[in-house]
Amino acid sequence: MNWSNSFVDASYLAHFLSRKFSKRRESLDEDSDSWSRDVKISTVLGSILLAIYLRTMYPSIAGGDSGELIVSAHELGVAHPPGYPLFTMLAKATMTLIPFGKIAWRVNFLNACCGAAAGATLQLAVLRVTSCFGSSLLAFSLFSFSRLTWTWSASAEVFALNNFLIAVIILIAVIFEQTTDPLKLLKIARLGAFMCGLSLCNQHTSVIYVFVIAMWVFVRLLFNRILSWTVIGAIVACFCAGLLPYLYLPLSAYLHLARWTWGDQLSIGGFIIHFLRAEYGTFQLGKDHEGAGCKQGLIAYYSHFITEYSLISVYLVVLGIAVALRRAIWEKKFALFAFVVMVMGYTSFFAWRANLNLSNPLLRGVVERFWMQSDLVFIFLLGVALNSITRFLTTTVWGSDRVSLAYVFACMTGCIITCLQLVRLKFKNYSLYDNGSNVVVRDFGLTLLKSFPPDSLVLTKGDLPTNAMRYLHLCESIRPDVSLLDVEILSYQWSLPRLGKFFPEVDFPGDYWHLTNQVHSDGRKSFNFKSFIDANYIGKRRPIYVCIGMQDKDPSWMEEYHLWPHGACHRILSQKEIINLTEWGDHTAPIADAWRYPHDGYGNSSWEKVANDEMWNAKISSAFFFYQRGERCEDPFEKTKLFQASYEVKEKKKLLPPKSKPSFWHKNFGLVCERLLRSEHTSLSKLPLCKLSIQHFKQYLSLAPNDPDNHKIVNAIEVLQERLKFYSQMKTVDNTIMNMLHRVEEREHKEG
Repeated sequence: MNWSNSFVDASYLAHFLSRKFSKRRESLDEDSDSWSRDVKISTVLGSILLAIYLRTMYPSIAGGDSGELIVSAHELGVAHPPGYPLFTMLAKATMTLIPFGKIAWRVNFLNACCGAAAGATLQLAVLRVTSCFGSSLLAFSLFSFSRLTWTWSASAEVFALNNFLIAVIILIAVIFEQTTDPLKLLKIARLGAFMCGLSLCNQHTSVIYVFVIAMWVFVRLLFNRILSWTVIGAIVACFCAGLLPYLYLPLSAYLHLARWTWGDQLSIGGFIIHFLRAEYGTFQLGKDHEGAGCKQGLIAYYSHFITEYSLISVYLVVLGIAVALRRAIWEKKFALFAFVVMVMGYTSFFAWRANLNLSNPLLRGVVERFWMQSDLVFIFLLGVALNSITRFLTTTVWGSDRVSLAYVFACMTGCIITCLQLVRLKFKNYSLYDNGSNVVVRDFGLTLLKSFPPDSLVLTKGDLPTNAMRYLHLCESIRPDVSLLDVEILSYQWSLPRLGKFFPEVDFPGDYWHLTNQVHSDGRKSFNFKSFIDANYIGKRRPIYVCIGMQDKDPSWMEEYHLWPHGACHRILSQKEIINLTEWGDHTAPIADAWRYPHDGYGNSSWEKVANDEMWNAKISSAFFFYQRGERCEDPFEKTKLFQASYEVKEKKKLLPPKSKPSFWHKNFGLVCERLLRSEHTSLSKLPLCKLSIQHFKQYLSLAPNDPDNHKIVNAIEVLQERLKFYSQMKTVDNTIMNMLHRVEEREHKEG
């Protein structure tokens, strides 16, 4: 044996391995430094974004589900299907850990943090794929400062948390693709599975993303020959661990502490019904609604994307899809392709299942919130496309030895576009997103609550009044003497067993609300709405109100009761009760007088507009009610009495400047004056009535020039002007006669 040669070979091998491990260690160190640098950049950007979100977030509750989600967390109850257990637990933890601020402010703070984290995570994901700060900055700014993202990061809702979880899943998928070490692949796969499960605890809409990414992960593990039943079991176990927050639902039902909760999850059947949203319709946005179909839904989303991000962004997204296909075909890297499949699948599926009328601005606003999940992935692809364009241009124009120019070019492009985006927001849209002083919904709920007499029973209908008043009532202890009951859930058979014990002062004449009073085969007794009103109106002698509007499922109550306006709400009164119109008008007219928000100050898709419209209607609700009853009344004396009561209420409101009133105010006032002109039994002077009618009709035409019935109003004005001439002549004759009589009296006085 040649020991000399062996020693040389061993030395060479040791040297080779040393260099190999040294290079690997250098590579690992370099990758670690790169990761640390990227995380620091994302953290700085996220902190800046959080500061902006905190500056513009709601100081109290917003509209929609905000109030309900906060109350569910505050009471340790369950929110509407599918329950949102992750958000509920995070919100409860935030309420507990932050010792200052109103309850709503604390949860809004949590939401702003989730929104900022979503933007920072998206930026980090783009940066890890492209190694280009400019591309990642562009994606960060476009998504984070878009109308939908900013709006839904400013109040307590589940969408900012969903954005964050989806961004984390995308980042983990990017890291998974860039990893070659088998042990690290398995760790990342398990982490990703856990996050996928966690995302389903917040929004079921992420299920398509989860499915597509899961298939890609399993295929990659299979091709790397590290997939086994043990690995599959570990990944599935981690996924199930992510779903553990759903144990909160039966736990909450078992504890039975919440003064507000939805559903009964103690039984497996009840849990499944809630989990699958069976009461709303599984994979549907609303109950008893019909959408426009998949095609119209996709057109609406395309229109949104162009409006929000411009047509150039659409071209970049298409290029990003092409880049994903190229990477999949030529480089055998399928992460971007998986992103394309999942976002295309989700966008199409959601357009098909979103069964809400897109022509209704408020319902369109509900649909738009779910478009953010598509926006996030498309903006990610846009960032990748920008990097690809800059690299292509620099390598083509300057040659492959100057590829570094791509990085500089992309950075400059991203920074310039980001600056332009911020300038646009500052000078054009910032005021639309700045909700730092927006307390419209809170003031709306507060105005309603303060309007009721002591110990009232208030039956609520609709998200806006129900959630606004419930939050103030349960979380801020405003009007604890009032009983707030959501009448729409009384028809669910779980409602009284779960909530009845928290309403000892309310008399429920059975086990659940039904169209008939009867005892069913299971021994439970149902009651109709009239029986419920009887038990509390006659038996308890409590003032009963409905807000806003009466339920329309059971008309049995109409036999003996009717509704009289009380601001934005109505009071239930017996038809036998005699009402003094003047006293009722004097009592209810001032309810909304303190409401000072401009009637045209909010967008059509906002809850602020709904609240504002209700309060402006409330200012003259009694007057309009008297007018409508007068139109239906056949007794000429009673008709005149009702029209005159309407006139008196409106007369008290005319101090406001004409332009500060909604157009319908002028139309209604003009109609009331015109009806009184026809009456032979009014005590009011005809000439002022005629002038007022003409004046308000003209003001209505100037404020509502596009009303299709304006020609009728023009004709009415012409007739009224003829009448005005007649009344003026009569007034002149009357004045002449009065002057003559006055002279005669003076002459007789002198002669006497």
